[in-house]
Amino acid sequence: MPGASESTQQATKPLRAEQRIVALDVVRGFAILGILLVNITIFAGGDWLRPGAYEGADAALRTLIAIFAETKFITIFALLFGLGLAYQVARADERGRPGLPLIVRRLAVLAVIGAVHAVLIWSGDILLPYVVLGIALLPFLRRRARTCVVWAVVLISLTGVLMLAGGGLLALGQAVGGPEVQAEIDAGVAEVEVLADASEQAYTSGSYPAMLRQRLDELALMWSSVAFILPMLVGMGLLGVAVVRSGMLADLEGRMALLRRWTVVGLAVGLPINLVGGVGLAGDATATTPASILGWGLIVVGGPVLALGYAAIVTRGALARPDGAVSRALGNVGRTALSNYLLQSVLATGLFYGLALYGELPLVVAFLAVPAIWAVNLVLSAWWTARFRYGPVEWVWRLGTYGSAPPLRR
Repeated sequence: MPGASESTQQATKPLRAEQRIVALDVVRGFAILGILLVNITIFAGGDWLRPGAYEGADAALRTLIAIFAETKFITIFALLFGLGLAYQVARADERGRPGLPLIVRRLAVLAVIGAVHAVLIWSGDILLPYVVLGIALLPFLRRRARTCVVWAVVLISLTGVLMLAGGGLLALGQAVGGPEVQAEIDAGVAEVEVLADASEQAYTSGSYPAMLRQRLDELALMWSSVAFILPMLVGMGLLGVAVVRSGMLADLEGRMALLRRWTVVGLAVGLPINLVGGVGLAGDATATTPASILGWGLIVVGGPVLALGYAAIVTRGALARPDGAVSRALGNVGRTALSNYLLQSVLATGLFYGLALYGELPLVVAFLAVPAIWAVNLVLSAWWTARFRYGPVEWVWRLGTYGSAPPLRR
């Protein structure tokens, strides 16, 4: 059956450039640039590990990052990741081709890329957690949209409730347990500060082997941090699956009213919750005090809501002006999102580790690296996408996933 053979081959091929949904690339590019706002606090030095280390302008900036960026862009990525997996399965199903083996291969290749990034470049890697997210989403990729939404609400709420309960229990423990409980808390804080001191020593030593050893030491802390928000990420991924299963992805322009509602909800509900959470943090990102834990709980609860508002705003802008300068610029970054994410790590570690600036600059000064790296992302993405179909790392990802080299040059 020639027709069936052709469908089978088509189902296992990556999307061509003309098949991509422009609005999703724009949202993805927006998220890639936005995630650097959070990551720069880790790239720049060990103060993010020290309770109350941020003071003055640095504390104000760190609080603003928590309010407007923390958990927002990582959750947009989780939504897009779930959407992408569900879309690939749907395309395969339409052509009578099993989609799950393709997803498993895709996740396996991403795991290799993430492991290389985490060990050789930066311990704050998020690609490996997304592999875990993808595995968690596998049972839901063909479920009804309503089922996915219900599970999403439960998981996102659970993450926030656990964080809020943790803050309450810590406050109760301090009140009831007195000096003994506080001594245990102080001991835990001291251990983390030892890690912060070791990071500063390793990343300013100029020795790559020392940096490599330190990254391995930090991975456990990074993964424990991700574990707290993993249910939230799975919940956002499920919302992405629901977008595909509901048919919304096939008619984004016809869902403008829904996008407008989510803009209002995201800003009117998500922003106040994050503002209160930011006040609770007050520049302390360590979650070692009742106030900071409660602040993080509110950030975790309100983050996905505000993230949906962000995504709705950007999607509406992309649909209204798909050929506008902003849409083109963000779309170029979004089409090469994985390459740009890794490039940010290379540039930031090259700056702060290579020049021994790690922990040496106030956060407000270190933050100047953000627009500089954004400029590189934007310029290189425009140059690359004008000449090539896929980003360099995206091309490798597809090669490993599909088992054949897709055409790279336009």
